[in-house]
Amino acid sequence: MAIVKIGILGKISGKVNDAVWVNQRGKNYVRKLPEHYNDANTELQAAQRLKFAVVMGFLKPMKDFIHICYSGYAMKMNAFNAAFSHTFHHAVTGEYPDFVIDYSSVLVSRGSLAGALNPACESSRPDAVCICWDNNPGIGNASESDLAMVLIYNPDKRKAIYLTDSTKRTEGSIEVEVPAEFVDDTVHCYLGFMKSKPTFGRKTRDAISDSRYAGSIRMIR
Repeated sequence: MAIVKIGILGKISGKVNDAVWVNQRGKNYVRKLPEHYNDANTELQAAQRLKFAVVMGFLKPMKDFIHICYSGYAMKMNAFNAAFSHTFHHAVTGEYPDFVIDYSSVLVSRGSLAGALNPACESSRPDAVCICWDNNPGIGNASESDLAMVLIYNPDKRKAIYLTDSTKRTEGSIEVEVPAEFVDDTVHCYLGFMKSKPTFGRKTRDAISDSRYAGSIRMIR
């Protein structure tokens, strides 16, 4: 690195050919760029930006749900960033530029509460989805009063429908109304549980379960 005294050129800054000029505390410095200078337009960086956009587009419609259901993982980052990190690293498949979300690997909630047992989804009418599961109170830390947290995601419309406190674990099923515009689209369904009186903050991990993928279904007319 060289120091250039201020002369008729005055202050200098910016990149010129293979050198970068910087003014610090009244002195002009020139640094030679490394031979392996990182170009912001390399294919690797373009791939990272595209993957980032795919994950952001998926999570944005469910950000309010994520805020609740990842709150136990927000100690060193906020809930949305925690969900983003998990999805980015574990739930994207394909090669650039054909990245897609692997819906079966997504976790829309995180925690150590016992999760759903054998979740499944079905639909017998065009404006509702039924999600069912096997009742499992007493297994691990599961209890009958745990509340179902359901999320239904429509990738074609980029919309998410969710419920967090309407049905208990012991009931074994829940029916969720969906917009009429979902007809003929395929939706992806997720199920988790929350303690009936959750404690938010450091203990949230014990009050919320990891979500389970309940499958996908095409909405009938």
